[in-house]
Amino acid sequence: FSTPCQANSAEFFLRCSYAGVNFETGSELVDVLYGWLNYQIEHHMFPDMTPLQYRKVQPLVKEICAKHGVLYIQENALWRT
Repeated sequence: FSTPCQANSAEFFLRCSYAGVNFETGSELVDVLYGWLNYQIEHHMFPDMTPLQYRKVQPLVKEICAKHGVLYIQENALWRT
């Protein structure tokens, strides 16, 4: 982005979603295999959360993005579309 924005503003959260991509999420095995790097969007929105909190908040963030028509990309790390 060529211009700065205020942290924790609506634009900040929008940029976090547009600039990040998540891989599969939601199970202990998948999360451990990815080293918890599969929650990029949530990590950029809430960098102080623990990995377990990312798993809890991820469905909510995805739902809010869908509700407001905000881009939220989640794809397979090996087979990207």
